[in-house]
Amino acid sequence: MTFPPVSPEVMQTAQIVTGATMAGWLLAGFFPRYSYRARAAVLALYLIAAVGFVLYVTVG
Repeated sequence: MTFPPVSPEVMQTAQIVTGATMAGWLLAGFFPRYSYRARAAVLALYLIAAVGFVLYVTVG
């Protein structure tokens, strides 16, 4: 199965989402009291965005 080519705008969006997730993950470490909850929220949001991106690229 081959995937259709991805436009530069879509690729840039994926890079921004990944970078923002990494920044959120690292920033969560600065708040030890809420670190577990914050990292769980960041992980959940990233997984939702990743699934949405894959569906957008494959279906759209």
